[in-house]
Amino acid sequence: MAAIAFARALGALALNIVTAPFWWYSVGLFVFSQMMAESLRRAARNLGIALWAANLFTPMFGQYDRVGRIISFFVRLANVIGRSIALVLFAVWWLILFLIWIAGPVVALVGLFMAYLNYVGQ
Repeated sequence: MAAIAFARALGALALNIVTAPFWWYSVGLFVFSQMMAESLRRAARNLGIALWAANLFTPMFGQYDRVGRIISFFVRLANVIGRSIALVLFAVWWLILFLIWIAGPVVALVGLFMAYLNYVGQ
């Protein structure tokens, strides 16, 4: 009985090892990209860049004089620029993670192959 369970477990492990790359580059990549896109949408919403840009020409604190409008414009412009830079850096971070996701199995296999060659060479 134990031998049958061990054989089935070993067969399931072999099947998982064979099908893992297909999952990684199909379903796994799709799920990862959906998670990345949703995270970027949330970050854009949380940073409120569109809201700051929509109110770019609205005076702050009810200061409708010329100086108040000029100061409000540049303060909001600096906010839009700073928040946009933050969003771009966040997107670059996700791009790096995406490239790591794609390269991960290949790097792991190359590492295993190099370790095997090092072991055989000794």
